[in-house]
Amino acid sequence: MSKASPPNDDRGTVAQIATIERPAAEALRRLSKPERQRNVNTIADDVRDAATISIEIVAMTKPELIAAVEREHELWGPPPAIWRI
Repeated sequence: MSKASPPNDDRGTVAQIATIERPAAEALRRLSKPERQRNVNTIADDVRDAATISIEIVAMTKPELIAAVEREHELWGPPPAIWRI
């Protein structure tokens, strides 16, 4: 027995979600075990890099962040005027 979704509910049904997820799962199944492991390692490295950068930014004070952006302007881009102290 399924419960009807409320009007204007944009959540997918279980069947819709399964349809979306199936091609990704099939693509992963076609890879050899070493290929799957390489893919997982690449994803983990990417997440680790992003997490490291994020925590360093969060750990900065506002003046430190502004100074870092000004020092590495080509990497970060120009700081908005609202950031100025």
